[in-house]
Amino acid sequence: MENKLDQLTSMLAAMNKRMEAMELNISQVQHSQSKASKSRVSDEDEEESDGSTKRGSTSKLDSSLNSIKLKIPAFSGKDDPEVYLDWVDQVDSIYAVHKYSEEKKMQLAVVEFTGYARSWWNKVLADKRRFKEAPFFTWDEMKKAMRKRFVPNYYIRDLFNQLQRITQGNRSVSDYNREIEVALTRLQIDEDPEAAMARFLGGLKREIANVVELQEYEDVEEMFQKALKVEKQLKDKSVSRPSEATPHLLGRILGLRNVMR
Repeated sequence: MENKLDQLTSMLAAMNKRMEAMELNISQVQHSQSKASKSRVSDEDEEESDGSTKRGSTSKLDSSLNSIKLKIPAFSGKDDPEVYLDWVDQVDSIYAVHKYSEEKKMQLAVVEFTGYARSWWNKVLADKRRFKEAPFFTWDEMKKAMRKRFVPNYYIRDLFNQLQRITQGNRSVSDYNREIEVALTRLQIDEDPEAAMARFLGGLKREIANVVELQEYEDVEEMFQKALKVEKQLKDKSVSRPSEATPHLLGRILGLRNVMR
């Protein structure tokens, strides 16, 4: 009987030890999981913090751009379409930086009217009141009225004719394309893509146009890029090609040496 009790006691003791070992293992696993969870949370917090910092820096950059004081240039209403077009380009560039309301855009522009421009504007407003016409609600509406007054029809016709006559000549492809872009900006027209490509190709130097014409392109911008590439290849070829006069020069030098001997 005593032997059986001793065996039972030893069995219970062994079971106790196994239970303690299992509890220790479970505790260690839970501790490891807790550390991993805290590490993930910490990493996520850091990422969130980095994202907030980046967003904050972008926001500060945008805020600093908006805080830059850019003065609207004065406009006197001179009868020169180039003067008006240059003025409106400058104003549009400023408005692209500052997100003003449409009303404020118009107010800021009017404040800088001087001389005839101010008199003309006052008359425009007076006529609208007299004939009970709707006021200007947007900067684009105001620009449309100004363009009608300060950019005469003959200028548009002349500029369009000039556009059709633009050729590359002795200039680079970039300079040729730049003149076209300036003319198109002045005209404010949506040119037919096929017509634009035909005009651009027709104005290129013949040696460049002959190569570009054989290639595939979808629009005038792609054609321009291919023309730049062809221009560079032709320049590289001319630089690497030896001068045709070199063999003759070498022959004359060798002939002189033989005579001197």
